[in-house]
Amino acid sequence: MDQSQIDAAKARFPDTEIELVSIGGQEILLRSPAEAALDRWQAARAKQGGEIQRNKTFVLDCLARDEDRSAVTSLLARKPGFSARIVDELLKMAGYTAEAESKSI
Repeated sequence: MDQSQIDAAKARFPDTEIELVSIGGQEILLRSPAEAALDRWQAARAKQGGEIQRNKTFVLDCLARDEDRSAVTSLLARKPGFSARIVDELLKMAGYTAEAESKSI
């Protein structure tokens, strides 16, 4: 992935966090999940089964470059478990982290 591709993704989604994720020898530019994409993933998660397809759909919803769609689809067909790792990264981007601190008062 070269800098011009990264810059183009940032220009396409100027108010969205963009991250470069490497998995399975593939570099993927992801954008922080939109609320609608996160809602769809959460709703699908409440149903039994279909985890791999649910994760794949969520990952594809959050691609920052349309050009990556085919390569990512192929990668996830070969290594379906990668979708769970990519979803972990997307959830971090959406704020689902343990970075909050609390203390008794």
